[in-house]
Amino acid sequence: MQRTRVLLNRRFFAFWLGQTFASFSDALMFIALPFIIFDATGGTNERVLAVAFTFGSLPRLSAFVIGGFIDRLPLKSLLIATGICRAGVILALSALVFQGHVSEVVIYAVAFFNGLLAVFVQTAGNVLLPEIVTANYLVKANSLMQIAYNGVPIAGYGLAGLLVASAGGGPTLLIAGLCFLTLPLCVSFIRVAPRKPSYTSPIEKDLLSGLKLLLSNRLLILASFASLLLNASVMLLNILVPGTMQDLGWGARGYGIFETLFGVGAMVGILAVATTLSSYRLTEQISISLLSGFVSFFLYAIGSSGWLYLAGSLFLGFAGGVASVSIITLFQTSTTHENRGRVIGGYRSIDALGFVVAPPLTGWLAPTLGNRFLYAACAFSVTLLLMAFLRNRKLQVGMPEPPSEPSSSNTSTNPKFDAPPQMMGTVKP
Repeated sequence: MQRTRVLLNRRFFAFWLGQTFASFSDALMFIALPFIIFDATGGTNERVLAVAFTFGSLPRLSAFVIGGFIDRLPLKSLLIATGICRAGVILALSALVFQGHVSEVVIYAVAFFNGLLAVFVQTAGNVLLPEIVTANYLVKANSLMQIAYNGVPIAGYGLAGLLVASAGGGPTLLIAGLCFLTLPLCVSFIRVAPRKPSYTSPIEKDLLSGLKLLLSNRLLILASFASLLLNASVMLLNILVPGTMQDLGWGARGYGIFETLFGVGAMVGILAVATTLSSYRLTEQISISLLSGFVSFFLYAIGSSGWLYLAGSLFLGFAGGVASVSIITLFQTSTTHENRGRVIGGYRSIDALGFVVAPPLTGWLAPTLGNRFLYAACAFSVTLLLMAFLRNRKLQVGMPEPPSEPSSSNTSTNPKFDAPPQMMGTVKP
């Protein structure tokens, strides 16, 4: 019932609809880009593909600096501008594909600027959500947003494959760019309370204050490292599991099932946070996520059959789904609109280290230490974080006020539901 009421909030529904189309656009581009690279380079070229994904991932590390600028700029205008720019990058690449003017330099440049704009859009969206949904409904809203982020691409990947195979990369990117324009269009209809960005202090001073806020909060530090560890674990599995499935005789079919079950587990975790786990504290939800992650890596460490890997994939997907909602909600409810951008940006930069550091470490350690040792190390690391969260599970930081029911007739006009949330115990700048 509460999820339905969240969708009846016209401002949230507009934002959710725009992000849904944006996620679909991302899925189309994710599938089309490798084949555009292969066509441009005259065959299968993993080197160019790997470099392109590296260029696309590097801007994630700049989320902390980007968050500082988000705190200083009009949020709605920033989302519209960056959304239009990102759609423009996709459409420009589509035009170059149609004209046959795609080169390695173009691919790397597009990957970098698309990744940079994606960090702007994602961080600004995380900051905007608490301004259009009250704190009482923030967990429900984040659950619905994660369904858009994680559920929509599942359908998008299949459709993108059909489009690339039948029409080619150019038309696929054209559709992707037009779909992404839906996000700035929807944001333009959202009414947001005027902000008072601070320009009185230098940007480096604002960033330093945001870093101090993040490092002074025990729960936010633990949540950042939990997210980093889960991301690094997923990257480790993306590298090791394909070879394991090949050795077990399951091949690509087994790896496809592995990834599918991971997605299913993630969706179950997202829905669980919005339903059965909604009465738990955010710290307890994160603890459940880490417990599920431990079970997953325990199964990998003892695993000698593909079935244990598939079971572990479900548990790890569930862990990621729960964490994706509870961790971002913890950050949103532990900050104010004056410092939310830089604090969430700092979290996103720490979070990104998992994507950047895990691949080279896995490639270096796996041949000498073995896969099972790495899985056991992950299980041990998750256990340490789980113990830390259990120890601090009753510590409340920036928790919302007690729930107040919105009217059943039209929640979008209820000021207690539609107005920006009022926080208790939030971190002050």
